[in-house]
Amino acid sequence: MNTHKAGAPTSSGPERPHSRPQRRRWTNPNNQSLNDWALLPEGWNIDEPDLDPQDLGAQIQRCKERIEDNIMPYIFKIRLKVLEDAKASRDLIMAQYQEQGLSWDVIQRLESLKALREELTANGDVFEELPNIESIIEAYGSGALKMDGQITYWSYGRVVYRSHSFEWDEFKLANRTHQGYKGFWVEGRGDPGPSSVNSYKAICSADNDGQYVIPLVLRLGQELMQDKNAMKTEPEIEFDFIDDTGCGPLKIYTDDVAMLQGPNAADGIHWPWPQLMGYESMKSADGSVSYILAIMVEVNMYDAPRGHPNRQFMIPSWVPVVALVDPAKSVGPVGPNERLSGRWMRYSLFTATAPGSQQRLFISSTKTGLTEKDMLPKVDAKDIKPMRNRT
Repeated sequence: MNTHKAGAPTSSGPERPHSRPQRRRWTNPNNQSLNDWALLPEGWNIDEPDLDPQDLGAQIQRCKERIEDNIMPYIFKIRLKVLEDAKASRDLIMAQYQEQGLSWDVIQRLESLKALREELTANGDVFEELPNIESIIEAYGSGALKMDGQITYWSYGRVVYRSHSFEWDEFKLANRTHQGYKGFWVEGRGDPGPSSVNSYKAICSADNDGQYVIPLVLRLGQELMQDKNAMKTEPEIEFDFIDDTGCGPLKIYTDDVAMLQGPNAADGIHWPWPQLMGYESMKSADGSVSYILAIMVEVNMYDAPRGHPNRQFMIPSWVPVVALVDPAKSVGPVGPNERLSGRWMRYSLFTATAPGSQQRLFISSTKTGLTEKDMLPKVDAKDIKPMRNRT
């Protein structure tokens, strides 16, 4: 993707907590079948924002209400069947844990951890995470560990630190203290079920070369070592990434990590070591689930293209992020494999797109940077012709 950048550095803040509107039942006084969107009550929303999407029972009850009230009945009959099938599948899983009385969130996490345990047992536990996985499964099963927002740090099957929230400084200290390049795990960071990766993929034809590519600079973010055989400066390498907002974490490959370790990796010294966070279960767009090693990297980006003599970093401090390490290489038999940028950039910088701008992504570290000097094209959506030969 072509990127245009401007502005002085700034930082991003936390997201506001999500609150649901009060539940209400819409009425249909005439009881006529309402299938015309124009006739629906003002403010009505087919997405049911007042209901938790994970509460299948409430979603099913809402479908029955809509059908009874004759509001979009054809839609809710289809949705009702989908939800009832999903609840039946969930109930079968929950029945296996009935005696333990565990919540659905904990059960999802246990199912994910058990599948990961099976995979590592079959294919090898290179990073020695099985002791942590076994202990975490036992802790969830006994009720000693809950999905309550608490963060626990594990080293070879033992809890070494607890916190009420995840903080990068705490992670770095705990990881360094317990030699976290192997046998180290962070539990409680994400959702109980699989996260999304590559759920949207940008595809461009040959005449759109480079339009979806963003260059990012990575480093492993380790403290410098005093070992006389080790490098005195940490490698900082610029890689090309696909701008993939459907992927939460950033995704790289095993040879990328080796490059970030510098020339010492080839000599067997392996410094700096990647800082492990455990494994994450990732769900792709086709519904398949895979388990990928998660490490910490630090990321930044330049304000000008490669080769520019005076380019500078857009963010004054390196941004720590979760990176998934695909066990494949960055180049396969059919050509380069795509690294995925994740969502970090939209938390740390201002971004924009514009109609008819050839899929360019405009990036700035200040709000005014997107509008000054005519950075955004002066176009109107009504004047844009349909796209041709693009997806």
